[in-house]
Amino acid sequence: MTKILDRLPPLPQSTDDPFEGRHVRVRRGQLLVWTTIGLRGERRIERLSPAFPVLFDTGNNYDFYLHEHRLVNWAGIRPSLLMVLGRRTVNEQVAIPCRAADVWLYPNEAGTYQRAADKPPFSPDFGATTGTL
Repeated sequence: MTKILDRLPPLPQSTDDPFEGRHVRVRRGQLLVWTTIGLRGERRIERLSPAFPVLFDTGNNYDFYLHEHRLVNWAGIRPSLLMVLGRRTVNEQVAIPCRAADVWLYPNEAGTYQRAADKPPFSPDFGATTGTL
């Protein structure tokens, strides 16, 4: 079995984590992971989105959530390219579309939330994971 996350620590204090001129506000105790997104069934790593940080939410009842703004501006994917799988109610907002995509995780440097620079992203079953966005 491939080890993806290795001793991923909760952050000891709140911080703004910079990446490519952007900042992600991470609060103390949260887990930060690096991900990339591809069109459903895409197997070529070079065709995936640029890497970007996300908060790992162990209480999330769905596969993966990403605001449309981040899908477009961070991942570089237009929502219209992704098939709508259905709709969910999130934070009492009805009809949030769930879209089909493959979500890949980058391994972290052991004991830190920084991604391992020398390791490619991983997706179970070659990347056939269906994420909801």
